[in-house]
Amino acid sequence: MTTPAPSDTLRRPRRNRSFASPGTIRFLAQACLVIGVIGTIAGLGYAINGATQAKGYVVVPVAARTGAVLEAPGDAADGAEATRLLPVDDAHRRAVRLEIPGAAAGNWLEAHADALTLRSWGSTVAEQLFNRGGVAVLGLCAGVGALLLRRLLLSVAEGRPFAPGNAARLAGIAGLTLVGSLASDFLPAVGANLVLRRVGLAGADSPIFADFTLSLAPLLVAPLLLALAEAFRRGTELAQDAEGLI
Repeated sequence: MTTPAPSDTLRRPRRNRSFASPGTIRFLAQACLVIGVIGTIAGLGYAINGATQAKGYVVVPVAARTGAVLEAPGDAADGAEATRLLPVDDAHRRAVRLEIPGAAAGNWLEAHADALTLRSWGSTVAEQLFNRGGVAVLGLCAGVGALLLRRLLLSVAEGRPFAPGNAARLAGIAGLTLVGSLASDFLPAVGANLVLRRVGLAGADSPIFADFTLSLAPLLVAPLLLALAEAFRRGTELAQDAEGLI
């Protein structure tokens, strides 16, 4: 008489379900390459196109100082042109209050003082390059980062996620993310300062200034990628130690 085997011995260990097939990962790797090439060409082309428009208009981001008074064109009662003074009110989130003709009391528009653009004629090559340089640097970082990510994805598709070099690739992507973010925020502010100096609007007496604001999201992503790179580096060491024991 045979005794049935315990149910525990009949159970087979479950295999973890993969999140993406090797074919899908290879497709993503090739897509990264295409996106990187397009981003690099588009970013450089955008900056070069701006340099060819020197002596023409340049549009740079600026912000209005709290308490400043700006002028806006309007119409007088007799139909003649008039000038309206628009104070920047800090109580309304640093916004310029714009009245709406014919609207009931208690309704107005708010033009936020930290989302202004200055359009200036007679730009220089330096102004155009700095104004658009952030996009160019971001495009270059995207292109190099896409190459690194493509090689990492291909090694994952081959079943070698902890292959030598993957940790360095992740660290490189983290650095490129940080450089691209800083350039896209800092270079347009430099271009705006150059324009303000040329037109005589630089200094504490000017109602507008070149505002420099850091984007927080990339600054948070970069440390996360560095931590992931360190995890991959440690995983690579463990994989090499395991191979040495076999």
